[in-house]
Amino acid sequence: MAFFGGEGFTPVFYLNATNRNDLNGYNRSQNRGLFWNWENFLTYKKDFGDHHFSFLAGQTAQKNAGQGIGGSIQDIPVDNIDDASLAFPNDPMAQSFFGFEYEETLSSLFGRITYDYASKYLLTANLRRDGSSKFGANNLHGVFPSISLGWVVTEENFLSNHPIINFLKVRGSYGVNGNNRIGNFLFVSTVGGGRSYTFGTSDELVNGVTPNAIANPDLRWEEAREVNVGIDARVFRHFSVTAEYFNKTTDGLLLGVEVPAFVGNAGPVANIAELTNEGFELELGFDRKFGKFNIDISGNASYVDNTIIDLGQDKEFLPGQRYGPQGVELTRIVPGEAIGSFFGFKSDGLFQTMEEVMAHTSADGALLQPNAQPGDIKFLDHNEDGIVNEDDRTIIGDPTPTWTYGFSLNTSYRGFDLVLFGQGVAGNQVYNALRRFDLPRANYTADALLRWTGPGTSTTFPRLNIDDSDPNTGNGNFSKPSDFWLESGAFFRIKTLQLGYTIPQSITEKAGIEKARIYVSGNNLLTITKYKGFDPEIGAGSGVDRGIYPQPRFYLVGINVGFGK
Repeated sequence: MAFFGGEGFTPVFYLNATNRNDLNGYNRSQNRGLFWNWENFLTYKKDFGDHHFSFLAGQTAQKNAGQGIGGSIQDIPVDNIDDASLAFPNDPMAQSFFGFEYEETLSSLFGRITYDYASKYLLTANLRRDGSSKFGANNLHGVFPSISLGWVVTEENFLSNHPIINFLKVRGSYGVNGNNRIGNFLFVSTVGGGRSYTFGTSDELVNGVTPNAIANPDLRWEEAREVNVGIDARVFRHFSVTAEYFNKTTDGLLLGVEVPAFVGNAGPVANIAELTNEGFELELGFDRKFGKFNIDISGNASYVDNTIIDLGQDKEFLPGQRYGPQGVELTRIVPGEAIGSFFGFKSDGLFQTMEEVMAHTSADGALLQPNAQPGDIKFLDHNEDGIVNEDDRTIIGDPTPTWTYGFSLNTSYRGFDLVLFGQGVAGNQVYNALRRFDLPRANYTADALLRWTGPGTSTTFPRLNIDDSDPNTGNGNFSKPSDFWLESGAFFRIKTLQLGYTIPQSITEKAGIEKARIYVSGNNLLTITKYKGFDPEIGAGSGVDRGIYPQPRFYLVGINVGFGK
């Protein structure tokens, strides 16, 4: 059970003509909720010689429900939060009140069987049946099986006690997972308020409610089917190797459906897309003791190819993120491309002279960019229709890293220890939305100092033109979403470096201390990247760097002390 709420008071203030508050305001909210979870398990184990069986059956049920109320009021005869109250009589137009309720339930049945023969042949099979209140009676439940097989080759006579191959396991698996992470009751058309309207000649608002969105009674579980094949090995006693191939297909992605505006309502959530993630992972490790010196080092790398397979019948794309002064669309979900790919104009450098502007023509000799001047971006006529317009926008980049890698190092010598961890990505782009050249009173980024100022001065950064505000009539340098804004999102970062020293016990025991260790550490110490924004790791999340505060570099000095019983 949880109870929570809040209140706030906004006083009257005046800073200038645009930053002022003429009426005070007070708001208060109260909420309560209850979450419960019930789980039951039954296990059974049995051995028949070298045959080992185990069975598990289980059931879970959970419910999360709650409600809340709140209100706000303006122009009350107090000047502080302690004296404020929603009970002051006031003009009804200066008051607002709200309430809400939520409820979601989940019920599951599941079972698992494990078997091995002499720790040599391994099998695990799972089956679960989940029911969620987020889906209607048509598709309330989903059934999700999985199976994995393994063969420990080094348990065979022909490879046991091998001087080079100390351990070798070959494994494979197939499984299906379900996803229900959407809002509640989207399979029906719920009704919402706040849609008041006037009728006739009266100015009085009539309270109104309308459906929140179109219903979809066939809404069902999103399913992800994955195949994995891999090996785990240890060779020469000190080297470890893990290699794995994976292919994951997600079917029936739960996404919002875009509908024409004349429908008069928001589109439903539906199972409308299919995508695949295919790739491999590799991890290498080494650990060994050299007298009093210990070392444990490991590194991993993964490659993934992310592709949208299908968006359903008659669906060419799904719109993505919008940003910028005109709220232009920056990403799209398009079959055959990575999810959330960047969408914009492709370019071919800058016009250096007016002759180059006049030479940028279509097949019939018409100017492709009649408003362009030397120093402007040369946009490509992608569809070759003789004019550069919105129809020439295409996929220009991928926000998803193709490669992800990292390494860790742990060493110790006598009382000293060292921990080092680093990670990085490659193969992705970041849309650098920090560049806001449409704001004449704002500071430009430093790369504007290297802008085009005459023939040959720059081939990448166009001339500055504060009149470039209309993507249709302007030259488009800064109003058109294009590959000008894209930068490599590749980076390598030292995430953690820690050096510690454990004081000898012969010294600490005199003070009644069992163990004492002092350490210094640093986080985000070094980042190697060509990205010109604040933090490529922040931009790699959604692909668009909107100026999110970067991860800080910080240092710690500490001591760990343990006392005996």
